[in-house]
Amino acid sequence: MQLDQKVQQKKYPPYIDIYEKISLVYRTSLLISLKFSFLPVHRIALEINIPHTSHKLQICSNQQSVHGACIQYSNGSKGVTFCKCNQGWSGQYCTCSSDSLCIGVLANNRLLCVCPVNK
Repeated sequence: MQLDQKVQQKKYPPYIDIYEKISLVYRTSLLISLKFSFLPVHRIALEINIPHTSHKLQICSNQQSVHGACIQYSNGSKGVTFCKCNQGWSGQYCTCSSDSLCIGVLANNRLLCVCPVNK
């Protein structure tokens, strides 16, 4: 199976990151569940209550995030987490620096990056 076919078959649920309008301070993230994921197109209608203050970050116990923070989504089931990367880092576990080249995906779904020395 080619990489393109694997990517096409993988499901990517939508998520929303919420930031303050002026200061761009991070508030929270929401993970949206799709009820009928077998459909090719989805129409999503949501009512989102944005907190008046910054959401208290719920740090998760599995510290897999290398250059960032492992954070729980503020809605939905407990235990669903993501890595919020520090500036200049990306990838599932924040392991690719902005000046690196991501060249593929390993068997365990981790990114394979070619990085400059000391990154």
